[in-house]
Order: sequence, then C-alpha cells, then structure tokens
Amino acid sequence: MIAIGSCSAAGAHDTTTPEQELASAIGKADLKAGITFEQANAIAQFYFRHYVSGCGGADPAVDRGSRWEVTPRLGIAGTPSKTPIVIEKYTGTISRKDGPTLSLVTILASKQVLPQPIHKVAVIWPKHLPSDARSTTIQIEFVVSLSGATSDFRFMHSSGRLECDRAVREAVEGWRYAPRKEPITLVERIETCTY
Repeated sequence: MIAIGSCSAAGAHDTTTPEQELASAIGKADLKAGITFEQANAIAQFYFRHYVSGCGGADPAVDRGSRWEVTPRLGIAGTPSKTPIVIEKYTGTISRKDGPTLSLVTILASKQVLPQPIHKVAVIWPKHLPSDARSTTIQIEFVVSLSGATSDFRFMHSSGRLECDRAVREAVEGWRYAPRKEPITLVERIETCTY
C-alpha cells in the first residue's frame, strides 16, 4: 500500500506554503486505492492557481477510469479550455499539455524551512467597522523575491470587506525577509480579531 499523509498546516504557524495548504486540504492520499473525487478537485485547484495563466477556475473532476480530468475555465467569461488538467489516480502524476508535470508524492513530501520576516508591519484595522467585521480569517498568498521584498499578492480567503482586505495587503506589502537564493511563495493566515 502506498499512502501519503501529512499533518495539518494550521495551528502553531500562521505561515505555510501552497504545497502545505494542498497537503492539508487533501489529507491522507492512498494511491493504491486511488485519489478520491474531493482530493482530485483540491489538486486541480492548486494546479490551476499556480500553473494556468489568467483568471478563472476549474470544473469538478470527471472520472476517466485510471485518471481524473478537470476542465479549466479561463477568463472572466469562464471559457472552457480544450486542455484538461489530468490527475493520475494511482501514481499521483498531475499534468496538462500546456503546463508542467508534477508528482503529488514529491509535493506532499516537501519539507521547506519557512523564512520568517525580518521586518513585519502590523495590520492597522479600520476603526469605523462594526466589531463583527473583525471575526474572520483572511488568507493571502504572496511571493518573497530574491531581495526579500513581497509581491504578487492573491487573496485565497477574503474577509468580505474591502477595507479589511486592503489593510492586510498594505501590511504584507511592507514585510521584508532576508535576501534569498530563489523566490518562495507563502500563504499567511491573519485572524482579524486577534492579529
């Protein structure tokens, strides 16, 4: 039996990587039994966000026997792509004709040491919001560049309030990390009522 497991990325750390987020979303994957429908959808969303250009989303996974196929929907209109994301149920291979081929085993086995900011700007919350506006978690993905600056911000979970999201982005834009040999993508969860 080939089983792939991971511990939840939430809890002690507020910072994770997209790969750790994927591991948390799919839980334990048993390649002998095959990747499940729910796992295939989480894998496809991860692949779409990081390897398919432009905005859009992905349709639910379609069972094709030994593999799942997921049709990306591209652009604001959600035009279906003719090139599906393919997830092999029993090997964990993830591919698309116009993109890279990935291994779920390699993704889940990744043990990156996460950098810590050397300068962290605090979030300044808008004062005019009602108290219930602060009882949510905002999840923002960003890239730490070679210089240690942050860029390429994307909200994975919004507060639903533009003022709160703007405050988080402005703070994360000010964070600085030590210079790096290669860029790294991080995901930060910010609990608005306690951060």
